[in-house]
Amino acid sequence: MVQVFHKNWRWCLTVLRVPTARISSLATPSLSLMLAILVCGGALGASPASAANKKAAMVLDANTGKVLYSRNGDARRYPASLTKMMTLYMVFDEIKAGRLSFKTPIRMTKSAAKRPPSKLGIKPGRTILLKHAVRALVTKSANDVASAVAEHIAGSEAAFARRMTRRARSLGMSSTTFKNASGLTHDGQVTTARDMITLALRLQDDYPQHFYLFSTRAFNYHGKTYRNHNTLLRSMRGVNGIKTGYTRASGFNLVTSMRHGKKHLVAAVFGGKTARARNARMRSLLYSGMRKASTRKTRKRAPMLLAKPTLTPRASKQRVAARSAPTSKRTTRSKQRSPKRTVISEPPASPAPLPFRPAKTAKTAPSRPAQPRVAMARVRPVSVLAPQRAARTQLAPVTTAAPPSPPTPVRFARATTTPPARLKQTGPVVTIKRGRRPSTLNQQAARLANQRNYGEGLAPASTRWNLNGPRSNRTAPRHAVQPQNGPYQIQIGALPSAALAEQHARDVRARMSGVLNGYRPLTMPVMVRGKKLWRVRFAGFASSQASKTCNELRRNNIDCFVAQP
Repeated sequence: MVQVFHKNWRWCLTVLRVPTARISSLATPSLSLMLAILVCGGALGASPASAANKKAAMVLDANTGKVLYSRNGDARRYPASLTKMMTLYMVFDEIKAGRLSFKTPIRMTKSAAKRPPSKLGIKPGRTILLKHAVRALVTKSANDVASAVAEHIAGSEAAFARRMTRRARSLGMSSTTFKNASGLTHDGQVTTARDMITLALRLQDDYPQHFYLFSTRAFNYHGKTYRNHNTLLRSMRGVNGIKTGYTRASGFNLVTSMRHGKKHLVAAVFGGKTARARNARMRSLLYSGMRKASTRKTRKRAPMLLAKPTLTPRASKQRVAARSAPTSKRTTRSKQRSPKRTVISEPPASPAPLPFRPAKTAKTAPSRPAQPRVAMARVRPVSVLAPQRAARTQLAPVTTAAPPSPPTPVRFARATTTPPARLKQTGPVVTIKRGRRPSTLNQQAARLANQRNYGEGLAPASTRWNLNGPRSNRTAPRHAVQPQNGPYQIQIGALPSAALAEQHARDVRARMSGVLNGYRPLTMPVMVRGKKLWRVRFAGFASSQASKTCNELRRNNIDCFVAQP
């Protein structure tokens, strides 16, 4: 116990902002040890997440909202850098409200630049664009950038932390309290595994257009490359986020989102001794959770609640005066007659365009009723009569006149057939030529392209869309490949059981029948780090066909890679 305090007394005094250099110069080692015990012993002994109760874990089925596994899931723990998930949620709120954009410059202050590592090391007075700041929070987990963003939004990090807590409570995170934007250890900054999973789900539900940022594997800034601390993004298929965290008080934390086919899991692990042990625990929980997960989504998306806009002092005074004013019959009548004066904090949304409706005739309607615009198309006359009869048909010359005025109704004359002998010739006889025989759209397109063989180069009739019926839900792939025999294989996954592997192969084949028909599926067992998995592959590809097929699968959000046994 004495060795632990003697080793960490400088760190304790640093957290409490005690000038260690002055104490070291004046105190002996024994006196320094006594000061460390007196100053830091209470903080270390009273921490809610001590070494004995750091661990916690929970796995939730995102499709149904059912908890598949929980161990201390509702116990309070230090969030560490998982706090930056809430910081980014607040940033996305500001972007949606229009107060920020990804091109907004964030200025680094002196207080933010003094934050302990991990940090980006930007000098005070320099700026960083918000899009770079977001990626720095995801990958590098920069504490200085988190503090600078908080001060830019709320003026101070403490005020920003209070806003974070209020927003977290509105999202359903009832056991979470934030004291800073970075996640540095603070006695009052606590959360639970359930609340962190709730936050991960709200990030995906409320801001799906920004959630891809949590899968960033590397971030380049000023010639340096910062790799994401979440190594599961590179080593485990299906993982698409979210965030890691570590402090001495919390241990190694991790919140992960994983999709496999139609299954979707979100899990949280707290208190790992090392990053490797934490990742191993997360893999085990995700693999076991996939066996119980549902493929049918029944969880309803929670409504997104935005913070109410703050009223200006003038608007608030008007509302207070309106509430305190005495009400009477005369005042109510005068209010009904006089126009109301309301204070609008935000501009109302523009109404949707209404469908066209003809104007109804009424006594107060104008003399000229509104008429819809009539578009006239010029067509070529085609005779459907016999050639001999068409030759005897006479038409009067067409004369053009000025269009009628709007009030004058437009009358259409009905054509009547009269025997040729009774027609009076008033102009030159016009002989109508017989039109072309009916043809298909493909033949007309080919005729316009000056092609002689109208059916050449067109798709077979069985694969064309039925123009008179409903359109098919499935369309042909961009690069349809023909089955060829070859030594290459395409792997589409590795599952914990043979039944899941076979089912996954059937699902992918049914979904991508246009590119996988003709190739045989394979499921083969393999040992990976002491665990038995079944690989799912399709065999019989040539080299070029394998790459084309895998690219087509990736375009349809199916992970794959080309392998050769």
